[in-house]
Parts: sequence; structure tokens; C-alpha cells
Amino acid sequence: MKTNHKIIISDSRDMKELKDNSIQLIITSPPYWQLKDYGSDNQIGFNDSYEKYINYLNLVWNECHRVLENGCRLCINIGDQFARAVYYGRYKVIPIRTEIIKFCETIGFDYMGSIIWQKT
Repeated sequence: MKTNHKIIISDSRDMKELKDNSIQLIITSPPYWQLKDYGSDNQIGFNDSYEKYINYLNLVWNECHRVLENGCRLCINIGDQFARAVYYGRYKVIPIRTEIIKFCETIGFDYMGSIIWQKT
């Protein structure tokens, strides 16, 4: 079987290079919020408010939904975020995955469960 592969380095908030319903699987690990400077002017997460970070991620999920064939999968590797007191006045854990799940369900994705990755 002959296959054709193409690597596109671009911003996932706008995947104009990809046609609607043209992808069978997306596996992604979004940028961390407020933890890592990836050195890009248009990066998601660094120096963004939490609301802006989530809104940018939602643009990505909309594009993923557009390019995925019906019934195909979006797999997201993301953990909860430990927020520093400097941002919230106290330390707390922010369940980013719950925001993603809620939004993705509103645009037509079905939540299929979580896999807990215990890093050691």
C-alpha cells in the first residue's frame, strides 16, 4: 500500500492547508499555560490570561473538529495546572482538561474517557 505524508509546520488555530473532513486521527499536546516560553511571538499560553489561553485552545479544537472525518478521534495529552499564588492570590489546581472536555462536547466531540499518566 502506497501512502503519502506531508509535514506542515503552522499554527493549529488556523489549519487552512487542510481540507474539511480530511484527517483520521489527531494526537496533540497543547502548550502549558504560564509555564514555558516557546520563543514564538504567536505562542499560546505564555503571558496569556487563563481566559485567553482557553479561548486560543478552543480555536484549535474548532479546527480539529473541522478537519477530522466524522467518527474519527482527537487525543489530547494535557494535565491539570498548578496555579501560582501570584496569579490567583493563592495556590490552586486548575482542571484544564474539564474546560477542554466541556467545550469539545459543545462542538460535536464525544468524550471517551481519560487515561491517567503517572510520571515518575
